[in-house]
Amino acid sequence: MLSGEEILIIRWKKCIHLALAFASWATWGYVSFPSRVGDPRCVFYLGKYRRTYTLGTNFMASSDGAAAESKRWTLNDFDIGKPLGRGKFGHVYLAREKRSNHIVALKVLFKSQLKQSQVEHQLRREVEIQSHLRHPNILRLYGYFYDQVQYILQKRVYLILEYAAKGELYKELQKCNYFSERRAATYVASLARALIYCHGKHVIHRDIKPENLLIGAQGELKIADFGWSVHTFNRRRTMCGTLDYLPPEMGMYSLRGV
Repeated sequence: MLSGEEILIIRWKKCIHLALAFASWATWGYVSFPSRVGDPRCVFYLGKYRRTYTLGTNFMASSDGAAAESKRWTLNDFDIGKPLGRGKFGHVYLAREKRSNHIVALKVLFKSQLKQSQVEHQLRREVEIQSHLRHPNILRLYGYFYDQVQYILQKRVYLILEYAAKGELYKELQKCNYFSERRAATYVASLARALIYCHGKHVIHRDIKPENLLIGAQGELKIADFGWSVHTFNRRRTMCGTLDYLPPEMGMYSLRGV
């Protein structure tokens, strides 16, 4: 017979495991752990959008018991706005989550193109890594969803991302021609802090370049696009990233066959 204290500890551990599972699937935003031992509730956020789940219930349904069926994000949960950009595998749109009115960037990727280029594993790794990172100079990944309707020919994957209002650092530099010393130093310091945080979590971005650095509404720098990132405890020898920004010593390293 378990004591009351042992039961509370078990419930606490179950809650932690549930929260970590949700974070790993990157289905929702960040996780708020229970405020006290024995509290079976976990709270998930997307901006102001809060959902509470209780152990022992259908954990994809709301804890108020009103909805018994599983709840997943769909395209109908968002108002789609203007296009923000386009990439090799899809497009990025400004969007608003209807229930919370939270503004996000919705990255739309085509499954067929991902399969054709054999980068599905990169997308899974990108979602897994970026959804765990919490730093003011790293773009948030709130969650993802995908088309499940059978008759849709071009099935898509949707990433729900933080909206960086001022766009790419690269385009900002093109407009300004050059940054002042103070502004450049601020960007470099912000980038260094974000990389120190990533490396402390054993994450290597592997594709830092002006196109992958975004500027927020307050002018703050944010690292984006974790498609080449990796979580590792060891040195990496993979030649990857963008050729235009590849350091010469990495090219020599590859030619030597080391």
